[in-house]
Amino acid sequence: MLDDIVEKPDPKKAPSNIGAIGRYIFTPKIFDCITEAGAGVGNEIQLTDGIRVLSKTQKVYAYEFKGKRFDTGDKLGYIKATIDFALENKELKVDVLEYLLKVLSLEDNHLRNILFDGMNQKDSIAKIKTETFEVGNQLS
Repeated sequence: MLDDIVEKPDPKKAPSNIGAIGRYIFTPKIFDCITEAGAGVGNEIQLTDGIRVLSKTQKVYAYEFKGKRFDTGDKLGYIKATIDFALENKELKVDVLEYLLKVLSLEDNHLRNILFDGMNQKDSIAKIKTETFEVGNQLS
């Protein structure tokens, strides 16, 4: 059950390290609560403020999501999500990795060398099909 919810808290004052990722199921009562809450952060109507009002009159439940989260409202986050999902798709993985290799080989031979340690293209493709990659601190 949700105890409280805060819209865009200052990270130093945030009540927890848990965030709302924007998937909700509400009764129509939420609309009255949003109206009652009024404008919030940035002088905008904030759903989280409405949820806070709603939680004063009824139970609000949350689900603690475990997994990878992407901020698709951010350009880089959207790109990361697209790449990650493409790499999980068996039909796209090899083509996407081949494309990324082509781009990286033009942009950053150091990264290509870390991942493939001087392999030829055929061996690189075989590695792509069978392995995952952990680059970590090798990029510094």
